Amino acid sequence: MSPPPQQSEIEFKLVLQCESEFLQVAEQSTGRKWELPPPLLQTNYFFDAASGSLRDARIALRLRKEANRYQLTLKGKSEQSSAEGALTMRREEEFELSAEQAQNILSGDASPLTVFELNCPNSQLLELARTALGTEPVQELGSFENQRRRLGPLELSEAEGIELCMEFDRSVFPDGAVEYELEVEVPDFACDSVERALRRAFEAKGIPWRTASSKAQRFFERLDP
Repeated sequence: MSPPPQQSEIEFKLVLQCESEFLQVAEQSTGRKWELPPPLLQTNYFFDAASGSLRDARIALRLRKEANRYQLTLKGKSEQSSAEGALTMRREEEFELSAEQAQNILSGDASPLTVFELNCPNSQLLELARTALGTEPVQELGSFENQRRRLGPLELSEAEGIELCMEFDRSVFPDGAVEYELEVEVPDFACDSVERALRRAFEAKGIPWRTASSKAQRFFERLDP
């Protein structure tokens, strides 16, 4: 199987306090009312060596289950961000797994790196991960659940011609903490116009502009003693 093209994930990640704030931002920035669809339940499993070699190299290895779909993902370190960290760019490679492949990984019968290599034999991120790990095997570190609601494709009032999706996430971490955030993936040519539109929507509704670190980072922080 030929590998998928290497991609960069470019997105805004902003802290929210509740569902109402998400709807306020969506309505203010698009000039129309919205109703949220039912949430999609995601379970995110993370893998690393016992020593945390991937984490130290700022690489995330994740298996995600959403409904009857499974995805295996490698993410690299953040390569670019806005001055306040609201916009981040990370190299990312992912592909869909069969249910059997996913269960083999979760049961420990198959290494996620071996499965990744079979699907993406020329992956640069995989090479970086193997270099970081050396001879250490990877193991499942744990998981957390995320409820995601998507709006879109939609067009921002101040960014005409650019269609994107807004995602509202409610994440429940292993220590019981519940956090909310807005995620918006954007094409690189539209970063400035989308940021202006979002900032104005937050300001108009009196919602603080607060950046969110990656969910993987917050998950790992909660694993620390």
